[in-house]
Formats: sequence, C-alpha cells, structure tokens
Amino acid sequence: MTQELMPEQTDDVSARTAGVSNHTDGTVRGRLGSVSSRFAAAVSTGLSRAADRVGRLASERGDGSNDDPADELSLEQLIARAGDIRTVMVTTVDERGTLSSRPLTVQRIADDGDLAFIVDRNAEWVTQAVEPINVAFVDGSRTWISVAGRMTLDDDRAALDELWDPMTDAFFPDGKNDGPIVLRVLSDRWEYWTAPNRAIQLIEVVRAKFGDGSTDLGDSGAVET
Repeated sequence: MTQELMPEQTDDVSARTAGVSNHTDGTVRGRLGSVSSRFAAAVSTGLSRAADRVGRLASERGDGSNDDPADELSLEQLIARAGDIRTVMVTTVDERGTLSSRPLTVQRIADDGDLAFIVDRNAEWVTQAVEPINVAFVDGSRTWISVAGRMTLDDDRAALDELWDPMTDAFFPDGKNDGPIVLRVLSDRWEYWTAPNRAIQLIEVVRAKFGDGSTDLGDSGAVET
C-alpha cells in the first residue's frame, strides 16, 4: 500500500530537493572555479619560466635576440643593429607636398648617426635644397628603426670614390660619370621599436591568454643626435 503525500508535504520535499541541488551546483562551480584558477596560474608560471629559459639560451648563443626590453638602447647599439641592413626605405616630400618613398642601399652609417647613400642626381626626388628625410630600417622581425633628419648632396668626387663599391656598379653601369652623387642624411633623431625573438613572442601571447592578460612584447624609445 502506497502512502500519498499531502500537497504541502510535496511542496516541502520539492523545496528541500531544490535546496540540495542548488548547494551541489554551487559546490561544483566553486571547485571548478578553483581548479581553473590554479590551472591558469600554473600555466602562467610555466610560461614565464619557459620565456626565461628561451631568453637565457638566446643570450648564451650571443645572437642579441634577448636584449632586455626595459633597457633603453643607445645610439651605438642602434647603429650596430642597423649595420647589417643594406636596403632601407627612404621617404621624402615630393613636389606636391606629399610623402614619397623608395628603397635605397646604405653606403655608410657614421658614429654620430649620419647616413650616406649614392643616388642618381637626375632622379626627380633628388634636390639640391636641404629637405626633411626619413630612413626606415627593419631588422628581421625584432627591431624597427626610424631615422629622421635632413638630406644634403655632396658633389665631392673623393667622397664618391670612398663610398663606391661593387654593388654600386650594378646600379650605375656607366660608372661614376653617369650621374651618381653622394646623398647625406644629417640625422636629428633615431627612434626604435623592439620585440623579443619569435619563441618568446609566442609564449607571451599564450601567457596573456591564460594568465593575467599582460604581455611583454617589446619596447620603444628615441635617441637625439
């Protein structure tokens, strides 16, 4: 014989069941949240250690890819980074007052940050006037350098002879009498943006995803010359 519950008893049982269910759900959610937090913390810690390890290995190799982003780069360091880059983008102001760029080969970088190129004196963008100019270097995917200054032409044959090299022959097949002239950039400011090597960049992105959201993907600065 089955005993039926009164309506008020049924309501009481339902309320108790709901209370137990809510308590259980809250406990499970709390535990899951705790596990998730511990997991995220462990991932963040592991990635930090991995980034440090990769950085130490890069430093031991001596490839310069682990320069501390917090350290400001000196002009000497920037010149060293730019020294292996022969092709740059040079931007000037054209006759319409707009910016115009073209790739050029760097012939020399002086210790004071000034640059020297050999260009065609008959090119439309080359002018005798002292004009503003910008030179952009890109070192792989780790360093971006912008040199702002003023351009001036140097028609001294001795300067041309000094800067001439076999690569220049390819651009001026008729030799030094076919319009080449030395263009100098009197630099005012070297600006830079840096990033760690690709392995550390990847680790930082993943750490931002699973960690506290912060990343350390490089630094920027400027050196007045």
